[in-house]
Amino acid sequence: MSRLPSISDSRGFTLAELVVAMALGMIVLLAAFTVIDRAFTTNKAVSDREDALQRGRIALEQMTRQIRSMTCAGSTTPVALATDNEIDFYAYLGNPTSGGSLLPDLHKLTYSSSAKTITESDYTVSDVNTSPPTVASTAYKTRVLLNNVVPVTGTPIFSYYTFDPSASLGSGSFVQLSTANTPPGLVAGDLGKVVKVSINYLTRPTGINLSDPHSTTFTDDVFWRAIDPETPNAQPCSQGVA
Repeated sequence: MSRLPSISDSRGFTLAELVVAMALGMIVLLAAFTVIDRAFTTNKAVSDREDALQRGRIALEQMTRQIRSMTCAGSTTPVALATDNEIDFYAYLGNPTSGGSLLPDLHKLTYSSSAKTITESDYTVSDVNTSPPTVASTAYKTRVLLNNVVPVTGTPIFSYYTFDPSASLGSGSFVQLSTANTPPGLVAGDLGKVVKVSINYLTRPTGINLSDPHSTTFTDDVFWRAIDPETPNAQPCSQGVA
């Protein structure tokens, strides 16, 4: 006949042991929740930075490709309008062997401070023998290249440079052309001197309208090589140089 276990043989937690176990469990859970919270915060920061970086980089590549393709429109210089927030220029991006038009298009890159966007508008040029060239009144393509973008503090979206005529020939030194005119932008005599366009802007993550530490600054210089640095005051289009 089996004997019933005595009360002194019962196993379990004492009140002190239970309190200690609960305290240790709370510490472990608190550490786990802290790790999870930090992981979500870090993942959001990485996602925001990646978003701003990818959108800003793609837009910069598209703009530099077009500006680098600037060309004369007959005897008209490539740059038709140049302000802090807009550049209008002629560029040919077609395939000359495809049998299509060999005339350049007028491209407009415009920054809107109210919408915080950079927009591209392209217009067909039908005749380059007129002055100015004959351009369609309506853009055949308009698209937003980048949204949630603002200027870098103290720097316009677009800046314009020419070779420094006072520097040693062939040195490649530049001087900035002034856009502080009336109306704003480069004066007509400076449009043909533009050999470098500087692009500067700050891209914020999508959906963030205030200053954000994960915003990304982009800057690039685009050169037009049709002007000889040894004749910095040349007007290449009027000389038939494309």
